[in-house]
Amino acid sequence: MATKHVAHWLGSSVNQLPLRAQEACNAYFTVIEHGNDVSILSEPNIHYAVFFLHREKCQELLLTALRICANLNKYLVVIHEGNFLNSINRNEAIFGIIDISKEDPHIAASIISEKLSLSFSSGRKALDPRLQHTPTPHHTMSKEMLDILRHIDLNLTQEIREEDVASYCHYSISYFSKLFKRMVGVSFRDYICSKRITLAKRLLLEEPNAKIAFVAYQCGYHDVSYFSRIFKKKTGISPGVFRQINAP
Repeated sequence: MATKHVAHWLGSSVNQLPLRAQEACNAYFTVIEHGNDVSILSEPNIHYAVFFLHREKCQELLLTALRICANLNKYLVVIHEGNFLNSINRNEAIFGIIDISKEDPHIAASIISEKLSLSFSSGRKALDPRLQHTPTPHHTMSKEMLDILRHIDLNLTQEIREEDVASYCHYSISYFSKLFKRMVGVSFRDYICSKRITLAKRLLLEEPNAKIAFVAYQCGYHDVSYFSRIFKKKTGISPGVFRQINAP
């Protein structure tokens, strides 16, 4: 079998797939789960992601992910269980669709894997019909915005105020806020929060002996109680419970 593709996985967990579909995904892909963190689509080395729409859950999240893909010229492979809207099917950011309620998952995964090899492995995008015409969004991601996203990634431990970034770019806060959401697909505040919670998850597991307060501080939160409230709001569980459930 050819080398596995990396599948940056969004939406519902791969563990919620039927067993045969799980086996197919694991056979053709190295799955890296990101849950609801659609901000990973802004990473320059990620050209596509897999989105599992489980029984109509995460419909709004899928639409957000598609908006980000359209703005950044990225693509989604969408997996669903017969609950996919036909109107979304026409979205240019969709690379492929797998309906696990009708298709053999191994055959579908094999076809998608081959298309990915043709379209991305060689660095060319001309062999797949969906990629012959690159989406031309109203507002493409500028170098300035990419620099801002990199600045956020490098400074998550520090205070990052939207008004400071807007001032640095010589924009009014109102204009910058609208520009950021239009280009990235989520608000400035939600983007930073998502990035910080993702970092917190990683630190909680990579540093099992670190205190919750230390993790909070490393993620830019100086009030551990506030950090715990935000973490639970975004994940449904507290930082301590998350660590216990996911500890190796």
